[in-house]
Amino acid sequence: MPDPALFLSERVEALLASLSAAGRPKGTSGSPRTITRSNRGLLRCPQTENLAAWFRRCVNELCDGDPVACEIEENMAVFAYLEWHEPGTLYYASINILSTDSSLVDYYLDEDGDRRAQYLRLDLDYESLGSIFAHPLPHIHAVCHEPVARFELDEFGSSNIVIDFLEFVYRHLQRANWLNWARTVWRPYFQERVRDDFGNAMETILGAFDANDIELLRRFSDDIREMRRMIRNRKQEIVDPSRTQNRRFDLTMRQMDRELVAYADRL
Repeated sequence: MPDPALFLSERVEALLASLSAAGRPKGTSGSPRTITRSNRGLLRCPQTENLAAWFRRCVNELCDGDPVACEIEENMAVFAYLEWHEPGTLYYASINILSTDSSLVDYYLDEDGDRRAQYLRLDLDYESLGSIFAHPLPHIHAVCHEPVARFELDEFGSSNIVIDFLEFVYRHLQRANWLNWARTVWRPYFQERVRDDFGNAMETILGAFDANDIELLRRFSDDIREMRRMIRNRKQEIVDPSRTQNRRFDLTMRQMDRELVAYADRL
């Protein structure tokens, strides 16, 4: 059983530790640590480069040719750079994720183009706000090249964008790992709510999603809302300054800026 105190995995916790401001009032952080302000441009993918070539170049220039150096899962890489100019407030963030259908080593060595991969990038950049209502702050890229549509991070009511993005990535690209973690978040709630007619309600709900059973899900609407709330609360605990023992990350963005730039009217 996963450790309920961990956020997603030990490697994700290690990533957060490497990116945290650790109390510094201003500064930068990178993962791998070779990523700095002067070379962060290496993370951008030119039109002449496909995704596999981009990954090999980043590994060669930032990881000394070792794909394991950027590994967060056996089949998933991360290249991240953060910058803050005042205590606890992000000014710039670029978190690049590559999730492959093989190990990263096999993907790196594949020169025939037989391997497939999904790319995601979180961008927060106050020096590149873009055209009105076309660049949410922050936004997600699902393709490495321009031009591309930019998507809003789905936790709109949150300033906790680094944690939210990593949870989004695992929810979509590391589904089994995300479910293992989510079960540790939900289990205490469901242990206190035994339903005689459904037994293990948590597994009943998960099974109803897999079975496309919307009628059954409607009967658990209150529980499903609570499941969402518990996930959000667990993520918030990681950055909550009042939780000094549980706080493992100390960089968020200005929520008012996120709302200001957004297209959707949810103010």
